[in-house]
Amino acid sequence: SGGKLQIIPATGSAVTSGVVEVTVNYKVAGKHYINVSDDVLKSLPSGIDSYKYTLMVFPKSVDLGSEYIVGKGNYPGTKTWYKSTYVQNVNLGVHEIGHNLYQDHSGADDNFNGIFDYDEEAYDDSSCTM
Repeated sequence: SGGKLQIIPATGSAVTSGVVEVTVNYKVAGKHYINVSDDVLKSLPSGIDSYKYTLMVFPKSVDLGSEYIVGKGNYPGTKTWYKSTYVQNVNLGVHEIGHNLYQDHSGADDNFNGIFDYDEEAYDDSSCTM
């Protein structure tokens, strides 16, 4: 980015080291991440000065769309979602924020048909975090 992209932690009286902890008043197990996300955003406390990107960490029991998905990022957008057991994986964070910045999966056209067959080829390029 040539120093043009900066991700600055949120600040404010409700923020600790860039983190705001929010509790929803129901069990989130099996709930779809978008529904939980909407409730979390409605429950944000006052005392947050400003922020651009929202990274949400959920228990592994929240439904991200498949049991195999451990993170998701808006394409494009400003929100990323992670299962708690994977949130410290730096490559995953970079990958999901990449989606926020209009990046799709790098993939490889293994069967040379001009189409990245999602299940087989979306993640085939190991030289790129996307």
